[in-house]
Amino acid sequence: MAILPLLVVLIDRASGGWRVAWLASAALIVLVGLPSITALMKIERTPQSREAKASRRRSARNWTRAQVLRDPILYLLLLGTLAPPFIQTVVFFEQDYLIDLRHYDPLAFAAAFPVMAVTTVVFGLICGQLIDRFGALKLLPFFLLPLAVATAAVALITPVWGVYVFMLLLGISSGFTSTVLGALWPEVYGLANLGGIRAIVVSA
Repeated sequence: MAILPLLVVLIDRASGGWRVAWLASAALIVLVGLPSITALMKIERTPQSREAKASRRRSARNWTRAQVLRDPILYLLLLGTLAPPFIQTVVFFEQDYLIDLRHYDPLAFAAAFPVMAVTTVVFGLICGQLIDRFGALKLLPFFLLPLAVATAAVALITPVWGVYVFMLLLGISSGFTSTVLGALWPEVYGLANLGGIRAIVVSA
């Protein structure tokens, strides 16, 4: 998926039409993606490690969904935690406007997506180690900093290399955000009703 935007642009240029690019993407998903997922699902995943030390930081109280909805802290948390997906979605949907505005080569812009993908994975793993050591709540005040720098970079750096700086920082933000948010809600509201609580967060 990291190289998919680059492949789409290359196919579009080679074929002269966007429909071929979409058909090729669909074929790639069916011929490569589905068999890979099926093969991986056959491998049994049995945890082998000891109970994480972070379990000591879990909330002693297990909140119900109704209690969570009445908690004002939830809405304060959502103000920050919803910012990264909102901003990333705007950038992805409006990338054509940015390309036209800055006169970027679409191929150069698409080539920046693998940079974001790699940094997302790397910093997601780094953030996981930090959560195990300090807890998600202690990392929460800092997880928006990469996104703030990324948005400043895309606004201030006009040459095409600024796209790679932006995607690098956006990948850092994405890696930290996905990992922190996965651990945050159990720490704040407990595990007993985690499915319902996550449903509230996702629906927001």
